[in-house]
Amino acid sequence: MLGEKVGNLMIYVKQEELADYEKIKQLVLKQFQPTPRVLLSQFRRSRKLPNENYVQFATRIEAMFDYYCESRDIALKRLNALWTRLIRDPQYLKLYRDFIHEYDQLGHMKEVVTEIDNSEIDNYMPHHGIFRPEKSTTKLRVVFNATNPTSNGLSLNSIQYNGGLVQNDLFTIMTKFREHPYVFTAYVKMMYRMIFIHESQQPLLRILWKESSEDPVKTFEMKTVTYGTVSAPILATRTLLQLSRDEERNFPLAAPVLRENFYMDDVLCGAASLMEAKA
Repeated sequence: MLGEKVGNLMIYVKQEELADYEKIKQLVLKQFQPTPRVLLSQFRRSRKLPNENYVQFATRIEAMFDYYCESRDIALKRLNALWTRLIRDPQYLKLYRDFIHEYDQLGHMKEVVTEIDNSEIDNYMPHHGIFRPEKSTTKLRVVFNATNPTSNGLSLNSIQYNGGLVQNDLFTIMTKFREHPYVFTAYVKMMYRMIFIHESQQPLLRILWKESSEDPVKTFEMKTVTYGTVSAPILATRTLLQLSRDEERNFPLAAPVLRENFYMDDVLCGAASLMEAKA
């Protein structure tokens, strides 16, 4: 909650420094092109709400691999290299196993049985961990490498839309945040993993795993939006926007918050009274 005193910061810059800033800003903005209409059209056409109240998005890539390409071999080599690191550090190994097991138990991925694998095309993503045992909270972050090139030189990320921006920019959100006498913040836990990918697209999100360095290798498919893929941010943020429209009649106070006050998975909002903020 904001107090009575509000601090402001003003910075003086020279004209030449401002010119440099404009050059940098233009370079940055090139990465955020307007969301292609075809992507939004695909989103509206393919979304649906299953019983679990998750949002499912069917078409998520710019183009399919137009001819066969190999990606499993490099993923297998990376997995074996990962295990040479895991077997040297019991804590690292335990955290990695726990992560994989949780992913599976929550239904965010599924094992692929080779004998009944009917997918016409697939893609295997190498993965590795960023292990920081000194951290008090998240000691391990697993990274899925969707930029890994296949045998034809293409990667999964190279054929995906990045989608652009569909949320307000951070400056606008922070400015509006300061207007309220009562404020609150929150975030969506595992936001990416709350959004299912259509089954036809899941073979493009495969990983390899084995329980020990000597165990047989298993194949898994990610069932939800996966961080590390180019399209993940637009799928997540566009889903929030769509939910605000679909559910506005049921949640008239919350819907505008989803549209106007979210930055990725974080919300910064407020109200004129404590009762309204709690509502």
